[in-house]
This record gives sequence, structure tokens and C-alpha cells, in this order.
Amino acid sequence: MSRYKKMGINSVEYFKNNSYCLPGNIQKPILIGWKIQNPENCGNLIRLADTIGFSKVIFVKGDNNISIRKLKKTAGHSYEVIPSVFIPEEELASVLPDSYSLIAVETAPLSSNIFTTQLPANIALMVGNEKKGIDIDILEECDKVVHIPLTGNCTSLNVSHAAAVAAFEWLRQKMNQIS
Repeated sequence: MSRYKKMGINSVEYFKNNSYCLPGNIQKPILIGWKIQNPENCGNLIRLADTIGFSKVIFVKGDNNISIRKLKKTAGHSYEVIPSVFIPEEELASVLPDSYSLIAVETAPLSSNIFTTQLPANIALMVGNEKKGIDIDILEECDKVVHIPLTGNCTSLNVSHAAAVAAFEWLRQKMNQIS
């Protein structure tokens, strides 16, 4: 029998006995979905926020109605744990704490490679609409715009996958900081 089968460990059991923490001077991040169309993507963003310990998820409303039933099904238990709100575009600036830097994940001409960019500690991380990304006027308001380098033939990621790459890069950077 393999040593892993003997242990009988799955992720739930593993993380009961192994915990990770952010340095104490870092506030919990905020995840922002800009005009996300797909309820499953919204649910995935809530679940991602829960895995990393984000404080909340803010969805900027697009021109459609998101099925909360589908969102809840995808988010699972995380829907009950992570606060999420849908707000109109004009309210975004007013709901972000002044101490947070707004970082957009977008493939834009002036964006920088996320893997070579130092991300701020207190972050509001924004990902964009599945087809149109983040509006240019909103990118102008961001503190930084970063992209994920893609080396394969497909040059786009699902929005929830892009958010996961960016969120875990932020987490990696902060966990590796000496506090």
C-alpha cells in the first residue's frame, strides 16, 4: 500500500492539521468582478475568495441579471461565508477602503507581467467581463494593471482562472515576505 493511501489524507483532513497565515500587517484582500455575465463564474469567484481568505467579493453589475440560484450552487458553502454584493458601476470607488490599492488583471498595452510585478499588501483585485474585459476608463483609475503571461496557443483564460492565478500570486508574494 502506498504511503498516501495509508495516511488517508484529503484536503479537508490535511488543512485541519496544517494552517497558513498571512503576515499580521496585511488586511484581507477584496475581489472585484467587473460586469461578470456568467453566474458560475460569479460562484467560482466567491469560492476562490473563501480559499484565500478575502474579506468580500464585489460584483459590479452588468447589463444582465445573474441567477443567484446558479451562483449559490457553484459557490457552495462559500456563499454563506464570504460576503458578496452587486453594485452599480458608479458606487465602486465609494465602497473601496482608502488604504487599498486597486489592481486590475487585464491584457492591456500598458499592463505589466504579474510575475515580475510587486503587488501591494492591501489589495482590491479586479477581473473583467468574460468578453469585453474591464472598461478603459476604469483601467485609468487603477493603481496598477497586470497581465498573466500566456505561452500556449490559447491566449485567454476563463475569468475565474485568471482571478485564481492573480490571487495566488498575491498570496505567494505576501507569504514569502519577511515580517
